[in-house]
Amino acid sequence: MSLTHFLASYLFAFLFWWGIALGCLFILMLQNLTGGRWGGLLRPILEAASRTLPVLAVCFLPVLIGASALYPWAQPGAATGLHQAAYLNPLFFMGRSVVYFTVWIALAWRLTREPARSVTALSAAGLLLYAFTVSFASIDWIMSLEPHWSSSIYGLLIGMGQVLSAFAFAIAVFCRRSALESSSKPSDLAGTFNDLGNLLLTAVMTWAYLAFMQVLIIWMGNLPHENPWVLARTAGAWRWAAIGLTVLQFAVPAWLLLFRSFKRRAPVLGGIALGLLMVHLLEVYWLVLPAFFPSGPRPSVWDLALPLAIGGVWLWAFGWQLRRRPLTDAQAREGFDHG
Repeated sequence: MSLTHFLASYLFAFLFWWGIALGCLFILMLQNLTGGRWGGLLRPILEAASRTLPVLAVCFLPVLIGASALYPWAQPGAATGLHQAAYLNPLFFMGRSVVYFTVWIALAWRLTREPARSVTALSAAGLLLYAFTVSFASIDWIMSLEPHWSSSIYGLLIGMGQVLSAFAFAIAVFCRRSALESSSKPSDLAGTFNDLGNLLLTAVMTWAYLAFMQVLIIWMGNLPHENPWVLARTAGAWRWAAIGLTVLQFAVPAWLLLFRSFKRRAPVLGGIALGLLMVHLLEVYWLVLPAFFPSGPRPSVWDLALPLAIGGVWLWAFGWQLRRRPLTDAQAREGFDHG
């Protein structure tokens, strides 16, 4: 297996865990602005995940080091014919990546040290910074794998995927923790589980809308420089991945989350959230790997080993942070009362 194949697998594994951490930071800022009792219960999980961003910054180093093997424009002289040549160069790419992580880590550090009511202004500014930085990071780290292709909705779609995976992760962890919480019964939290299920359904529907709109716009435009992105992701066995995403990340969870009885039971809601998380891993794989293998997937052992390796490091950091944030704080008790 080539170095490029290894780095492609590494990039997709990194992007999956990066999306969960950054999505948790987004939800944390959103909850600081909107309030809502559901946030009190998820807050320790969201804060713990947000605080893992320094670990992910270290995990990103192999991507920076191997940029010339991953990105066609990073090879000597390759960007000369591109109209984005002034933007796509290795030194500027590295500088932007440093800026992105600096902004995210600074936001996570400040937002997790202060009470929610004292950081509402920072959360509002942070949401704007999130929108800009995630859009540009999506362009730099994923879209530029195919530098001749562009999409104005791509950053929004990647951001929505992060929010969906973060909600799924936080809900799965919360359902597990609630089962171990000796001071409350599952029936005490039924209302909260129902609210979380509704939020998860909203995230699923919004992601599906944006994904459909991107394909629809490309299909209606029918432009030669836009079509190859869709054609590469529907060629050969990639077609089945696209169908699987439509069914398993939209149709099935949307149908299950319509049932109130499913959303009010922690094992069922946690199972749906965990399933969505696994399918999102397939989505990130489907977004990244066709840029290297447009005729069809070429699975390797690294496609499994690297998500487990990066995930192991990330989950260790997350668990360490979560143990420092007990679930039964004052905001969590509000959630129990609500349930």
